[in-house]
Amino acid sequence: MKSIIKRLLVFLLIMVALYGCASQIMTPSFRIDSINNDKALVTFLPSKWVVVGRGPFGPQYNPSVEFDLWDSETFIGALSAKTYFQYAADPGEHLFIARGGNWSFVKANLQSGKRYFVILTTYPLPFRGQIVDLQPVKIGDKKFMADIQSSINDLKPMSVIQEKYDDYTRKKINEVRNEINVFKSTEYGFSSLDAQDGI
Repeated sequence: MKSIIKRLLVFLLIMVALYGCASQIMTPSFRIDSINNDKALVTFLPSKWVVVGRGPFGPQYNPSVEFDLWDSETFIGALSAKTYFQYAADPGEHLFIARGGNWSFVKANLQSGKRYFVILTTYPLPFRGQIVDLQPVKIGDKKFMADIQSSINDLKPMSVIQEKYDDYTRKKINEVRNEINVFKSTEYGFSSLDAQDGI
């Protein structure tokens, strides 16, 4: 009997790890297929490697593990495995930031009426959690550009829960500002998303 109870507890723990709990800040939404010509549309999506380790049955996806993304000091959304979100941005220069066990930066120059894509990849690292890497999709990456629609169709669109926005960001903004200041003083380790990378 004890053996059966122990097996049930292990099974329940695995299920919790695999499926996690609801997002703290994101909610299911609808895909944006077109935008006004005075905005640029940036789609942030995870690579297949956004996992939190390996379980007994393979990759261990946990939707409760999220990675915040910012446009400088403006929180724009959080990514977890098998989700994506879209951001209608003003044309011009932006600094996109992802936070995990480290910080990852993309300097972007966006053109109105264009659509852009940025992929978040994570790598588990002992004692540092998940290392994040923001990778802008370049116009020359023909394979990804060709497959982008089917990739997005396999993911769930999400958007920020506006009622939670102020409280969620208030707790994090000072740390983000400090990291932006460090980045501006070094300009080290960033990727670029250029105006011509839009489609």
